[in-house]
Amino acid sequence: MRLVLLARHGQSLFNVDGVINGDPARDRGLSPLGVEEATALGGQIAPIAIDVCVTSRFPRAQETARLALEARADTVPHVVDEDLDDIRIGELEGKTLADYREWKHAHTRDDPFPGGESLNDAARRYAV
Repeated sequence: MRLVLLARHGQSLFNVDGVINGDPARDRGLSPLGVEEATALGGQIAPIAIDVCVTSRFPRAQETARLALEARADTVPHVVDEDLDDIRIGELEGKTLADYREWKHAHTRDDPFPGGESLNDAARRYAV
């Protein structure tokens, strides 16, 4: 039987600030709470055999994986897959969560963010 375990990164510094980030080069990593969450994830998944860990290019995702798998760092290979990166939000990069929500609610899932991709395009990218 195959088991796929999906986990979101711990709280990021951008989450705390309410800022939208879709560019891994601008990621600021985890907040102190995010570090605690990632460490707690490690305890939750400790009894589960893990063959490989796949993350996006975002430092917050990689830091979460490193902390959660710290006890197994030598035995669990880590693969970075850019197709798992967050939605490419283009010109909304660095804007507030309110700005993001305002734009999103005024458009359909097929409308690309200005200079970015649509929600449906991102979903298709994740599904591949």
